[in-house]
Amino acid sequence: MSQRISNRSPEISFVLWITFLGVTIWAHASISQQPPFYDAFGYYEKAYNFWSAVHQGQWFNPFNLNWSLRPPGTVLMSYPFGFDPDPRGFFFRSAFFPAALLSLAVIVAAYEKSSERQIRWRITLVAVFFSTLPMLYGFGGKAADLTVHEYWGLVDGFLTGVAALAAAAAWRSVVQRSLAYTVVTALTSSFCILVKPSGTLVAAMIGLTWASLALIQLKGAWSLPAERIAVGKHLVTGALIIGIADLLILAAALSSDYLSPHNFKDGLASAAGIKAEFTLPVSLLWSVVHTGLGDAFVLWMVLAIAAIILGSRSAHRNPTQSSNSRLLAGAAVAAILFLTFGIWFWQIASGFSQIRYAMPFFLIACILMVPALIQIWTHAPRLLTTCIAAIMLAASTNLGLLLLQENPPSAWQHLSGTAIGAGRTSSIMNQLKQLVEAPRQRAEFVYSFKDDADDATLTSLCDQHNLFYPEKPQIKVRRAMDWTRGQIHRIDEIYSSNYLLFSPSRDRGVGASAQAGTPSKDFYAERSAFVAWASSLAPADGVEVVFDSPSARLLHVRDHDSVGRSLLRLVSTYQWRPVFIDANRGSLGHSEADFTSDIAIHPPVLENIQFSDLIELRSLWVKRDGAVAQVALWWQPVRSVTDVKDFRFFVHVIDDAGNIVQNNEVKLLFIDPDDAADRAIRLSEGSIDVPLGARRIAVGFFRGDRAQEVLRANAGERDWEETRVIASLPASK
Repeated sequence: MSQRISNRSPEISFVLWITFLGVTIWAHASISQQPPFYDAFGYYEKAYNFWSAVHQGQWFNPFNLNWSLRPPGTVLMSYPFGFDPDPRGFFFRSAFFPAALLSLAVIVAAYEKSSERQIRWRITLVAVFFSTLPMLYGFGGKAADLTVHEYWGLVDGFLTGVAALAAAAAWRSVVQRSLAYTVVTALTSSFCILVKPSGTLVAAMIGLTWASLALIQLKGAWSLPAERIAVGKHLVTGALIIGIADLLILAAALSSDYLSPHNFKDGLASAAGIKAEFTLPVSLLWSVVHTGLGDAFVLWMVLAIAAIILGSRSAHRNPTQSSNSRLLAGAAVAAILFLTFGIWFWQIASGFSQIRYAMPFFLIACILMVPALIQIWTHAPRLLTTCIAAIMLAASTNLGLLLLQENPPSAWQHLSGTAIGAGRTSSIMNQLKQLVEAPRQRAEFVYSFKDDADDATLTSLCDQHNLFYPEKPQIKVRRAMDWTRGQIHRIDEIYSSNYLLFSPSRDRGVGASAQAGTPSKDFYAERSAFVAWASSLAPADGVEVVFDSPSARLLHVRDHDSVGRSLLRLVSTYQWRPVFIDANRGSLGHSEADFTSDIAIHPPVLENIQFSDLIELRSLWVKRDGAVAQVALWWQPVRSVTDVKDFRFFVHVIDDAGNIVQNNEVKLLFIDPDDAADRAIRLSEGSIDVPLGARRIAVGFFRGDRAQEVLRANAGERDWEETRVIASLPASK
């Protein structure tokens, strides 16, 4: 019995390591108070919607459930047996499943039960090492203020694990001509499509790799008729199985909202936004590699490649060791191609800022190197293989020691590229919960100037509230960061928000004391100016402090007009980035030159009409496109106004009798009734729905929630006692 246990000690050790990972990862997940952040909430919501649809007992298309960009395959990791509002099980699986799958991929690629024990120990060591990928152990880097871009609940690790298993199965399928492993290849590669849109590329490249290796095998067997027939049969059968599986899943995805043109367009816009805002300089590239692949993995790859090259020379001299040399060479070429493609995809998808997007391709490359490394181990220089073994043993030991601690020292975590002790809770979790759970009569918005655990926690709590209680008025978070619109503060969103969340500035006078024309060079200087402005707000400015701490302050906006005037005074102080000016055209003053230039391009349907000697409509431009019309209003205060509250511009789509078919309103912003700068030309833009057959619009200005005062126009075709000016809608373009 003891001899049998000793002989199977590598397998027993592997099982014990996987068990250790499960126990220790759960120990960390079980004490986390962190809600699902950002992307993780998308998968959390997807699982909620999936199981809600299941419980309704009716047929549904899982691809079309909200969010459609999050495919249904993620549910297998997030909530495979039903939804639970407690996210800790989801968090555990998001880290444990990828680690276990990566280890299993090594076993599938290289393990043979009949191999010598020493060889099986090497394979076990490699399998354990593959589970130490730092990317898998970012349990909430933002909460610990670590330079880690991963956190509980992401699916990139899951996709990486499934992709690695698919690559291992593809190798085993060809080498053993195994129908079972061919089926595993088909299932795992096609399943990648169901995890992330980039899984489509993974599935295609796995299929091409399998076909290339099978063709190499066919070429080697061509001179032997019986062998040629057997290999050819396996090639045709495998190609059909893998191709049909991929095509069926891809067809279902393409015919749904998941891989629809709309989602594809949004995905491209998101990638462009990430690249535009977060493209890393070369000097910071290693910090991302350090927390993704990790230093040990990069060194392992370099030494493994060297060992394979040097060891292959000796192995080729021994015919018994080179029977699969062509396949090993083919796998090596495929590994290089995957590495190259991964680097390209990393750059094109995120400007090198998010290595997690490229990890499936990097790990597939590593898996394809494992069989060659194991086979040539005894032929490579001993010093080289000793270094490789030492790296793997050190990385595995290091991870084990980190996982045994509830909160390892920050310096140790930084050195390891992990965030194992992070992700407990925001320091203001209770206050944020009270804000979200407070009763409200209408929808409310919080504008966040933060980018940390407080912001992530608030966003998640708001999203959960809106998801679980759709019948209640919603509360949402606004911020400058928007993957499709760019990283820009939008004045109208700040002005119309009910709360402002920020880290109090120590230099509270910046927003008020800066000299006119002070430049705002980049987004971070822009944010500093807004935070200094928010920090200087007092009750006289129309705000009330909800809570205040060294790291966060929340203000409740009681008087939007007072805050708006203070905000626009800040805006008039600085020189802003061109993208800021373009995004806030409706909130900034414009010159006569700006106005003249615009109307030369966009001929107005109305112009030069005064309303009650208070506001002049300088120009109204309308562009109709089917059932929607774009509207641009150039307007200007004629004189100072004592009461500036609630001035609005209305656009009525009317029928031939003048009856309102569609009503639209735009609230106008003023700086200060006694400030001459407030009488600058303004631009307000928007879109209106135009019912079929509508040919006219009627416009005007009023103030008060119930239009207590409607301003009289002095020119144009008018009705409603000269308070509406009528214009013809242009033909649809």
